[in-house]
Amino acid sequence: MAIQNNPGRVAVIGAGKMGSALLAGFLKCGLVDPRHAVVVEPGLTRRSELAREFPGVTCLAQVTQLELGAGDICLLAVHPETVTPVLQQLRDRLNGALLVSIAGGVTTDQLQAEVEEGTPVVRVMPNTPAMVGEAMSLLTPGTHVTKTALKSVVKLFESVGRACVVAEELQPAGTAVSGSGPAYFALVASALIRAGVMHGLPLALAVELTEQTMLGTARLLQESGMQPESLIDVVSSPGGTTAVALAELENAGLRAAFTNAVDAAVARTLKQGLDEDPDDATKA
Repeated sequence: MAIQNNPGRVAVIGAGKMGSALLAGFLKCGLVDPRHAVVVEPGLTRRSELAREFPGVTCLAQVTQLELGAGDICLLAVHPETVTPVLQQLRDRLNGALLVSIAGGVTTDQLQAEVEEGTPVVRVMPNTPAMVGEAMSLLTPGTHVTKTALKSVVKLFESVGRACVVAEELQPAGTAVSGSGPAYFALVASALIRAGVMHGLPLALAVELTEQTMLGTARLLQESGMQPESLIDVVSSPGGTTAVALAELENAGLRAAFTNAVDAAVARTLKQGLDEDPDDATKA
């Protein structure tokens, strides 16, 4: 049975980790009424899980069961390589609805080329901390998006963290920093935990020390307005333990390694899109 148009409806196509995390945030903050939310997920087992996880939300098996219209938002949370076939099924069913895509590397121009002329589209790159309400999301509006519509999308993504609007040309660098960033920090956390254990710390304590230190440092930078280099100076004293540790990191080429990592991520993002087979949309 097709879903009839209902102004304010939010349809999520693809309910992987990111799609479901975003829907959970939209519902939790009260921006979306469960009765006005739809999830399209082909897997029967996953649909059953979603029905239990999101009471009142309509769960559909096929995009062809969906009908939307002006005032509705359609969130495309599928693998980049499946964007084209999904939009081929969806294009006649949007009927003026706002299309929001979190498919990595797929530009607003590419999205607009796959839908009816005049369809408003917004490209978004959230990151995995959306799962705990601490995402950083980068939004780029297409040609036909009004200020009011863009504001509504920003508000939705602010329900799972922070959101900012950026130009299309900044998306690759933004993706390389914030989209891939959680993996960088997780790698640093893993290294610190291992080092602590090597020096006798119990694993649980090493994990707690590392996680709380990362969390506290992030909050300190955010809330104090202090620049990273200033915080380094505050923590370090001449000839002290932090100073000698930092010297080792500098000698190991840490800064250059991060620069090279971001360079590689930017290059990969530019190659991603409708003609590639990159990681799924929950990953940068």
